Amino acid sequence: MKGIIAVGLASIAYGIMPVFTKNLILQGMPTVSVVFYRFLLAHLAIGIYLLVSKKGLHVTRGQLKDLVVLGVAGFGLTAFFLASSYETLPVGLATMFHFTYPIFVVLMMMGVFHEKASGMKWLAVISAVIGLVLLMDLSGGLSVKGIIWAVLSGITYAVYVIGNRETSLRDLPAPQILFYVTLVSVVFFGAQAIFKGQLVVPSGARAWVDLLFISQVSTVFALLLLTYGIKTIGATKASMINMLEPVVGMVSGMVVYGERLDFRSGLGCMAILLAVVCIAFDGATERKQVLKMKKSMG
Repeated sequence: MKGIIAVGLASIAYGIMPVFTKNLILQGMPTVSVVFYRFLLAHLAIGIYLLVSKKGLHVTRGQLKDLVVLGVAGFGLTAFFLASSYETLPVGLATMFHFTYPIFVVLMMMGVFHEKASGMKWLAVISAVIGLVLLMDLSGGLSVKGIIWAVLSGITYAVYVIGNRETSLRDLPAPQILFYVTLVSVVFFGAQAIFKGQLVVPSGARAWVDLLFISQVSTVFALLLLTYGIKTIGATKASMINMLEPVVGMVSGMVVYGERLDFRSGLGCMAILLAVVCIAFDGATERKQVLKMKKSMG
């Protein structure tokens, strides 16, 4: 039960993050500054956590190289693209476009690593494509630029997910990975903000509250809860409960910003959620088959 609650709370924390991020953007803070401060505060917090828990920070040269690449191309750019999409898209729809990342994981694994596609995975891909087509109702005034940013965030996050699975990082604990990728992102986006003249100091208590929420609650706290939940109830159940994230994102946008869903967009959201469910079930089936093979060999 504790694991289920942990994953549920993590999903809620991730789901309401867009509201606080958009608050900062509406207050006039440049997107690159939002991302910089989010990762700076998260890096400091996870550093304190690792220090107090006496967990080592040693990484190999190969792992350091992978951390630098994924810190920028995966983790950092995902946050930047997603935050950029909030400037012109409703946060609920931006979250849904971003949540196509499991489909990009499937496509990349098939194209780059030649992973065989099951019928369930193909169903997920088709469902996701239908969902995207339904959501991209440009006649309704949706920003093409915002859609591109949100979909790009899904692609870069897929790169990050695959990188954690297929590189030397697969042996590193999640908090340790977060420590290094946030450090890389701080350097990269800090330099970018300075170069563009967009590094601004947060003004007012509200801005700091928003930054503390997205950096501590929706980054560090959520990751630790999710990691605990996965260890307790398993990746399959955790991935199913994590479906709360886009739903919470959609609802929070409606409550805070008065965003509305028409019938077509609602169908699109349902199609994307169905795609993620298909992938979760497919992963569960694959794990059961592996366990059966191990038992038969033992």
